[in-house]
Amino acid sequence: MSPDGTTYTVFLSPKDIRKVLEQTVGLERADSIIHGALPVTTSCGSGMTAGILWLGLKLLGVERISLYDESWTGYAMRPMSQIEKSS
Repeated sequence: MSPDGTTYTVFLSPKDIRKVLEQTVGLERADSIIHGALPVTTSCGSGMTAGILWLGLKLLGVERISLYDESWTGYAMRPMSQIEKSS
């Protein structure tokens, strides 16, 4: 869902993906991601959204990107996982 509440059924154009990225993380950070100065790892609660985010960034031309495919749900279920919580 976009910041204005619009839902998508197809990917946006690279120009529109960039606009959403800039609105989400700010112009300076978006430029750092797009030009490879800042690596990105996509993750989410179940793994599905992370894959969509990864593909969207690839469509934008981002090269320093990885996908955490286990999801936070899987990570949290492992007894040895360390999770820091704020108070």
